[in-house]
Amino acid sequence: MDLMELNDLITWIIGLLVTVMAGAWGRVAAKIHRNTEATTALRAEVANLRGRLDAQEAAHGELVTEIRNLHSRIGGVARTTDHISGQMTQLGSSITLMHEHMLQREKP
Repeated sequence: MDLMELNDLITWIIGLLVTVMAGAWGRVAAKIHRNTEATTALRAEVANLRGRLDAQEAAHGELVTEIRNLHSRIGGVARTTDHISGQMTQLGSSITLMHEHMLQREKP
């Protein structure tokens, strides 16, 4: 077998391998393309979820602030109610004393 025949044989084998592998390479390229599209879609979905999560965290922060403000206002109402209750007790005691005093004046 001379060098020319060996070159032809090697060229023929390479051609055969390229022909056989072309189908496999095509399938691999198609899978890579599908995976790239799927990855892009997943990245978009993750970005969307992150945006929604950020919005929910912001709303949660606002809600916590509102709850704190409401709690503070309720505490203020409770303190005011206690103060008014104390004043009503004092007023009731004063009226009772005045009433007793007036009743003793009316006795002959």
